[in-house]
Amino acid sequence: MNELFTVKDRFKITGRGIVLIPGISADEDPPAYTGQEIIIVSPDGKDKIETEIRSIEFVLLKDQNEEYAVPVCLPEEIEKETVQIGSKVYLKPSKDNQSLLDNA
Repeated sequence: MNELFTVKDRFKITGRGIVLIPGISADEDPPAYTGQEIIIVSPDGKDKIETEIRSIEFVLLKDQNEEYAVPVCLPEEIEKETVQIGSKVYLKPSKDNQSLLDNA
């Protein structure tokens, strides 16, 4: 699995869902897109949430010294409390990508 980022903060936008910060690096390879499946693993590794990227959020960063990143929004049914700060967010391998990995 490709690690996208570690959750440093999260907040809810009413009617949209939970936004995870810092989000995906602008230099991420492969990039992640709306609708792609992701796996969120709690800091202790005991809990796992399989979901998808509902949308990509665009925000103005106050600290321009930080690496540029694009926060992601999760589906509304996921509660803020279920995603702990320090959780790791991974891009779930697609079936096509997984078969390439299996044959490598």
